[in-house]
Amino acid sequence: MLLPVASTLLWGCSSDEVVEEASSDVLITYQVSADHVETRGEAISNSSFPKAGRKFRLWCWMTDDNGATYSPMISEFNTHPLTDILVTYTAGTGWETSETFYWPRPRYRADFYAIYPPETSQNPSGVTTSFTPTTKTITYTSFDGNTDLMYATYSDQRTQKDVREKHRAATLNFHHAMTQVMFYGKLSDVINGFGWKIEVKDITIHNVKADGTFTFQPYDAEKVTKPEAMTFALKDGATTRVYTPTMKLAESATSITIDNTSMVENHEVQLTSSTDALMLLPQNLPAWDSDTQKTGTSAPSTTGGYLAISLRAVDNNSETPVYPLKADGSFVTVYVPFGSTTDGTTTASATVASPWIAGKLYKYILTFGVGLSAGGDSVIQPIVIEAAIAPWVEATPVTGTIKH
Repeated sequence: MLLPVASTLLWGCSSDEVVEEASSDVLITYQVSADHVETRGEAISNSSFPKAGRKFRLWCWMTDDNGATYSPMISEFNTHPLTDILVTYTAGTGWETSETFYWPRPRYRADFYAIYPPETSQNPSGVTTSFTPTTKTITYTSFDGNTDLMYATYSDQRTQKDVREKHRAATLNFHHAMTQVMFYGKLSDVINGFGWKIEVKDITIHNVKADGTFTFQPYDAEKVTKPEAMTFALKDGATTRVYTPTMKLAESATSITIDNTSMVENHEVQLTSSTDALMLLPQNLPAWDSDTQKTGTSAPSTTGGYLAISLRAVDNNSETPVYPLKADGSFVTVYVPFGSTTDGTTTASATVASPWIAGKLYKYILTFGVGLSAGGDSVIQPIVIEAAIAPWVEATPVTGTIKH
């Protein structure tokens, strides 16, 4: 549902037009909405996006009937062009800017581009932007996985000298540009049959590409306001990073226990946070081929994706706990091939992956039993991954099985 927002954002006409069409100057009002989502550290929805003090940045160009694109303001009526304008929400008032603008003449189409958070355009470390009439890009270098990029587009024209029209709405529906990843865990039948429990301390994701560019596409009536208005491309030779999802630890806990008590009715246990979920650049991530790449010692020798999981197995069948993986009870690191494929058919030897899609949440259920060594050999039993793709508002994490 779109939220009507009273806005002081207006757009100007030339000085002679003010005289000619003074009675038909049309204000821009705004309807602003956002895809419901748990972004890293914050839940954003239509109701929560208009938050006192929240800001986004806005650009606008106008195009004439012949397709020629102009600077947003070509008149003396407005002091500054509508480029890189900060739009701020004020409770009780709506979205405001520091100066007043008007729509252009009816023969010009106005094309709006917005991004959130606003700091993205201020060139923080690892981010560069280019917004011109022909280039509208946001480039990430070694993306940190902490911030979602949201974007919106809108295009419209005034009607011809309709003096009854005093304002016209520009609808900005913000979409999410990143991919989100979460992990759950449960025990395999074998481990459960042993009467063991698994304690998971942390998870890291390896060999994920971290460099790429988001680009607003040229005007297309079929794509305006839709997610397709922006595309993404990885940089050639993109560097990779290790990403660490935030674990869903209980207060003062250092690990998460998976056993018959935590797996109520064999249901999976949430391992990583839903309110601080990891953000990744959309991409194809081929998984580590553990069938052939068996030369690893302290880590898998591969450019493919894999998980490194710090855990320990605990056998409570005797009077005192026994630790099957390491007698002193310390945590060990096991590995599992991990890629972007989610069709439920790919094995560890697959080299082709389907892409992580922008604005989607991927929920992976790890069935522990217990994993692989760095050299690709089984430690007790391989881990099985169930994967689900869903809109970020979705909460149920199940579908096909990917066996490694």
